[in-house]
Amino acid sequence: MWTIARRPPAAGIAGALLGLTLSFPAIATDTAPVSRIEEAHACIQVGLAVAGDQALDLGKPLSAQYRVGARLSGQACDDVRSHTLSASKAPPVIAALRHLGSQLESGDPAAIELAECAARGGSITFADKEPQVSETGLQIWLLACGEERQVLATLDKSKEAPTVATLQLIPAQTPEAVAEELVADTLAPPFWKPDDLKIDAALSREAEDGKADDDEIKLRVEAGWERGANVTLFTLDNEYETRDGEILSREVASRLRWIRDFQPGWFVMAEGYAERDLFEFEDVDYDYLLLQAAAGGGYRWRWSDRGMLRVAVLWNEFDVSLVDLDADERVNAPSIYLASEWQLSTRLSAKGWGEFYYWETGDVGSDIDAELHYELTRHLGFGLRWTYTRDAASLNRTNEEEARLYLRYRF
Repeated sequence: MWTIARRPPAAGIAGALLGLTLSFPAIATDTAPVSRIEEAHACIQVGLAVAGDQALDLGKPLSAQYRVGARLSGQACDDVRSHTLSASKAPPVIAALRHLGSQLESGDPAAIELAECAARGGSITFADKEPQVSETGLQIWLLACGEERQVLATLDKSKEAPTVATLQLIPAQTPEAVAEELVADTLAPPFWKPDDLKIDAALSREAEDGKADDDEIKLRVEAGWERGANVTLFTLDNEYETRDGEILSREVASRLRWIRDFQPGWFVMAEGYAERDLFEFEDVDYDYLLLQAAAGGGYRWRWSDRGMLRVAVLWNEFDVSLVDLDADERVNAPSIYLASEWQLSTRLSAKGWGEFYYWETGDVGSDIDAELHYELTRHLGFGLRWTYTRDAASLNRTNEEEARLYLRYRF
């Protein structure tokens, strides 16, 4: 149930906000109510969403919500389907409805299928699915003469107000895989901007007789990009450890994985890894650089949005350089790659990956990284990370097992 405040613009804060946000000339008059605006192709209401048997909770911030309806075939606003949108999502959706309405009026061939429905006296309004809006575009579902149709629009970010750059109606006969890729390309953020960016921090201090002895700081930056069938994952680890002021480790490691998914579950992947640290040999510290390149393919199993498992076979090339001595060594080995993600509840998730190397000596190397994470808020969470290595592709982490609590900030 919508509770609507009907006041003149001069006395209504919600009306002023609506006018600034949407820039509708209809509210310029002194007598026009700010609660409802009817345009040629859109209907807008502003108010507070309150359940029918409840009162306003004055202990929570009161923010206006907008209810937007599509009237692309000229029907009355009382007869159209509408959706509740936030203040940030309403303007792009209204801009798309205006643009689509202009195409219908001008006879644009891009909207010919909708124009034919309108010419037959049919109804064109929103379908049951809510509009999807991102920074770069939006997707809306229309019900035209009883048939559901998808409309995609990209936004011109150079304009101050939401402006449609391109708009297309996905043909009804478009294969599902092609339509999904069109949607992903339209709604995806800029290529350089990660979909997911987070920083983990873990600190530890060991003391003996009340005196500080060992200090260790571990930072991890993770970023992820999903662009249609392409998935890119980047990880940067920085470990700094001292003992009585003397540097024991200053490891910096970065890993980049690129995955290309195919139907029904096949994928190919490439991986790059770099590690820089100090290596002690016969009481002498050497500065070294380890580089790894891998490529291969495998199969992916997905269980809706609850979980996913990947298995792949890779071929690896390694190059180890002692920077101070200008010496290097190259080796290669096959490996099996495993990765899994599980959404255990709304806030609790688990994920991990492991690589198992088959060295020429007959040894099997293991490199495993797993975590259990709990989201406290949208941006803050904590978790437990377990790492395990045996004969792994590293000079300092060849035989190591560690469990560590961390604090995470997500951007």
